[in-house]
Amino acid sequence: MKAEKKKAKLEQAAKDLELKADSSDPTAPLPAPGSAAAPKKPGRRRSAKVEAPPRVQQTDEERIAQGKRVLGARSKAKALAKAQAEAEAAAQKAQAVKRAAERRVQVQRRLEERKRQQIIADELKKPTEDMCLTDHKVSFVFTLFYFISNVIEKIVLMNFELCLHQPLPELSRIPGLVLSGKAFAHCLAVVEFLHGYGKLMDIPSLATLQEGLLGLGDSHGEFQDLVIKLMEAALHDPGLPSFYQSVKILGEKLVDLKLTRSTVSEVLRVFLEAHGYETEVCDTLRTKTFHALTPDTKASILGSWWTSSTAATL
Repeated sequence: MKAEKKKAKLEQAAKDLELKADSSDPTAPLPAPGSAAAPKKPGRRRSAKVEAPPRVQQTDEERIAQGKRVLGARSKAKALAKAQAEAEAAAQKAQAVKRAAERRVQVQRRLEERKRQQIIADELKKPTEDMCLTDHKVSFVFTLFYFISNVIEKIVLMNFELCLHQPLPELSRIPGLVLSGKAFAHCLAVVEFLHGYGKLMDIPSLATLQEGLLGLGDSHGEFQDLVIKLMEAALHDPGLPSFYQSVKILGEKLVDLKLTRSTVSEVLRVFLEAHGYETEVCDTLRTKTFHALTPDTKASILGSWWTSSTAATL
């Protein structure tokens, strides 16, 4: 359909051109009177060929004007390129000026920083210079120090002589004390240690410690609980060497074993052996429990070892 419509339009345009040419040409023969009324024969119509219009020749003036237009366009393009080049050169120049200004600022800052560091160094040297004593000052200081030391020495000797001539006071024994002097000294060290570091546990009295060491009354249970708490703290810090961490008691590792009154003696033996305690005491703990030891031995273990090994933990 589209092709037929396009073809019909072309035929109609060709006819219109023929009519215009006939009307404009006076020498063309007039059509016969009967030809207009004659019917058209059916059949395929031939399309008329459209001739291209003749090429218009340019005059000299038109050529000159066209050349001027071309020259003007070229001059405009050159001017635009020149302006762009000048703008780029100006931008590069401004950037170079900016970089130079930044360099000058950095140099100025470095100079100021050096001056400030030099001032600080001079200020730090001033106290050292002030502490330097001249020769006469040094001699005076040494003389004064020698005099003061002699006076102090004389005072100390006088007090010592007075103490030698005075009899020692007679001290009565602490009432109710049954332990030996060394065992009681260890008990004092344990109580002092607990007052200084053991803020997270109950601090027993000296009477409770003595009864616990002797295994008397209800104090025996409190003493056993104290031993368990101290043992837990000692296992945490300083802990056991790597070789003894794999030791098992009743099928469990020593570090994972829950401490009770029945297991604390064996754990204590391994702990003392790992840290080089007395071999005799460690061998005794193989066959006896901690509570079956003598009061002096138990007090020695508490006072001389745990107070020093668990201080950092508590």
